[in-house]
Amino acid sequence: MCDEFPALTPTAALEELATTPAGWLWEVIEARHYAKTKALVDAADTPEQRAALPRGELVELVTLITFDEVQREIDAREGDR
Repeated sequence: MCDEFPALTPTAALEELATTPAGWLWEVIEARHYAKTKALVDAADTPEQRAALPRGELVELVTLITFDEVQREIDAREGDR
């Protein structure tokens, strides 16, 4: 927790865990990791950069969601024709 929120002391981190809604801080951490991963994937413009991306479930999830978004945009444009 302190790695994700460096301003928190261990005592403050424990207090936050005890007082925030169950699971909320973990959702914030997950969203931050997703945003960082999305930025990495979006910045990978060349085949070499894409090959150098870390492997893992989060990169796969970001890629899948990105492809789904692009497909929806394509389908919407084709529907306008």
